[in-house]
Amino acid sequence: MTQGADAGQALADAAIVPARQTPLYDEVLAWVTERLAPVGLPKPLGKRLAVAMCGLVMSNKATTGEVSSAVAALEISQAKEESVARRLQRSLRDTRLDPSLLPAVFGGVLPELLADHVRAHATNSGTPEKQHERFVGVVVVVDESSQEDEVHLLVGGVPVGGVVLPLAVRTWEQNAAMAPGEYWTQLMGLLLDIQQMLPPQLREHVLLTADRAYGVPRMLDVLGALDWNWLLRVQGQTQVRLPDGRCCPLRQLVPKPGRQWSSGFGHGSATEREASSPMDVFKGAGWRRSQVVAVWPEGQQEPWLLVTSLPAKLQRVQEYAQRWAIERLFLAWKSHGWDIEASGVHDPQRLGRWLTVIALATLWRLAMALPVALERLADLAARVGKGARQLRLPGISAPPRPWAAKFSLLTLGAQVAHRASRLTSTPALCWRLPFWEGRTWNQTCRHVYLTATRQFSISP
Repeated sequence: MTQGADAGQALADAAIVPARQTPLYDEVLAWVTERLAPVGLPKPLGKRLAVAMCGLVMSNKATTGEVSSAVAALEISQAKEESVARRLQRSLRDTRLDPSLLPAVFGGVLPELLADHVRAHATNSGTPEKQHERFVGVVVVVDESSQEDEVHLLVGGVPVGGVVLPLAVRTWEQNAAMAPGEYWTQLMGLLLDIQQMLPPQLREHVLLTADRAYGVPRMLDVLGALDWNWLLRVQGQTQVRLPDGRCCPLRQLVPKPGRQWSSGFGHGSATEREASSPMDVFKGAGWRRSQVVAVWPEGQQEPWLLVTSLPAKLQRVQEYAQRWAIERLFLAWKSHGWDIEASGVHDPQRLGRWLTVIALATLWRLAMALPVALERLADLAARVGKGARQLRLPGISAPPRPWAAKFSLLTLGAQVAHRASRLTSTPALCWRLPFWEGRTWNQTCRHVYLTATRQFSISP
């Protein structure tokens, strides 16, 4: 099957709901009502949530004024903007509309969103037992940010096309002392929420990626308790005990750019062989067993020092790169998107409720973006193939970035929302996250372009 056919089949299999001649608010309200009904939340709360979601989906900023203006433009009711703004403020005081609502919503939609991942698990279940144990059904990314110096944010979710779909959120006062152990209680609660949302088949096949703030012994203990795999960046001074018994900081394993080392293949070799056993790391806190991958890419200011429960292969570096998708999410929430700093909401509990709505609006923007994105992939593959067959030119190479990759998925979703006839129709929606093998949207477009080009070009 050609890449064009692959892209076209992906579009056909994507569980896309065609555009409907139904007001956006009606679609969102029906969706929210269906998700909240099993947990017994009242209909008035569902209506307030649907109103706020619609306002955010159609807004550029997460300010009460702009969201109220977007809601008024939808003509959901006869209320004026001032009245809509007061209702939004009341919603932010409703303790039921907080991050604890997200498991109820996402728990019902993740089986559909992750249908391709579940299918991959079923296919992999026929492999040898050891291989199936290491199967990664879903990647989870966790990280922290803040709203200026007011509120601390802890967010976890799954990456798709270079952005993270947020599944769980925690908020607390920034720069305030926490009770001993409280941080880890919050983190464990967030990860348990995500685990319970996932389809049962995937709960023991999770790979968590996180940056150096989480590359500590206690994090390995937490993930071990969840029976999750891990791929964490660590500090350069982290101690490792080598097979010959010597101890050294991890940064000494790759002393300069261009060097690579792992517990699987040692110094310098690019051969990827599985290690016979993990190594000891984190001497100061009592050794923990883990695989190690250390790479210092040319042109980078510092090395990537990774510990992982998976075999120590160089592909771990590519997998770790998916962690950056949560930075894209934070950009969409902050300076390059809804701008929660300008929202005027600085109380941790109220901001947590606002982020609950923003998380669901993020899902809807992705659902709006994916039908267009999949169409563009299929069109890109078809046009490249057609052009190559007609020209019959040797040595065709891809441009640095195909036009289809110009915008991120969340930006594309915002464009679709703003172009929609918001009073009378709802854009096409995709409720299945495509399997793009960990690639960003940009990388996926390049992959389709290059594959189609190679299939139809002729060597000299």
